[in-house]
Formats: sequence, structure tokens, C-alpha cells
Amino acid sequence: ALRRDGDMHLTKLPPMDETSIMRFARGIFPDQMFNQIKDKKDVDFSFALDGVSRFRVNLFYELNKMGLVLRIIPLKIPTLEAMDLPT
Repeated sequence: ALRRDGDMHLTKLPPMDETSIMRFARGIFPDQMFNQIKDKKDVDFSFALDGVSRFRVNLFYELNKMGLVLRIIPLKIPTLEAMDLPT
């Protein structure tokens, strides 16, 4: 599922199982941080795809099941005017 502007949207993709989550996380987390998940049960990390976007990542256990959340951080920070906020 994806959340956009606070609303959840289901995708046609199947849910990721723990093996798929671990494989994906192993590809983006530095080894030292990846290994912390076993002890801490919750690890935060950020990474960037050049020319695409930056991401905040949370790898965690909840109810003894692994979960993964990625949040998109735009490469260009919008101005106050672009967000219709007072300057």
C-alpha cells in the first residue's frame, strides 16, 4: 500500500514477505546499520538515488513481523510561496 496526502492506496503488487524485505533492506542499508535490526528492532536510515530523490527509511519489527517504510524527500525544497504559506 502507498500513502499519499494522508490517504492509503492499495497497489496491485503483492505484499512483501520478511525475506523480500530483508533482501531489499540489505541492498540499501550500510552493513553496520543493517546488523543493528536484530538487537534494536528498529533502525532509521536515509539514502539518495542520484537525480531521482532522497528517502528516509525505517526498518522495524512490530508484533514479531518485519516492516519497512520509505518516505520520499524531494531533491528540491519547495519555497514558502509554492506551498501557499505566509512569508
